[in-house]
Amino acid sequence: MNCPLCKERKSALSSLHVRGSHVGLHTLNDAAVDAGHRIRTDAGRFTERWFHGLLEQGLKDVEYVEIISVVAIVSAIDTFDRALGRPTRQLPSPIPGAPTQRRPRGAKPGLGWLETVAPEDLADDDPNPYERFGAFNIQRALSLVPAEVIAFFELDVEL
Repeated sequence: MNCPLCKERKSALSSLHVRGSHVGLHTLNDAAVDAGHRIRTDAGRFTERWFHGLLEQGLKDVEYVEIISVVAIVSAIDTFDRALGRPTRQLPSPIPGAPTQRRPRGAKPGLGWLETVAPEDLADDDPNPYERFGAFNIQRALSLVPAEVIAFFELDVEL
């Protein structure tokens, strides 16, 4: 939220014309960092061109979904804490291990330029992201990575 590049882009007529580097640790590739920053600060101006540019820079569509989920979860927790007058929490340490990288077999082109999986297209061995929280578009938007749907809505129930 305090990144000078993000502030400049947010106030620009077209954010795509503002160049520079984001503030951060720079442990992720540039496309992942840009996606995270823009999702948090300027989500209303995403374009298909911008999204495909991320993919051209090597970001995978499933990584994009994971970034959306992480940013949404952290934003929700931060907003909740601010509303209660609490200090912002420290991020937890990363958990070791690798993601399953298992793409649902029934995924098809869908919402927001991403493949999604509709409830009726789930394969028997696919994790079901709709089972506990319903099959609304917000769940479907993250369904390319079913674990992210479940993580986000488990948080929603907890808060």
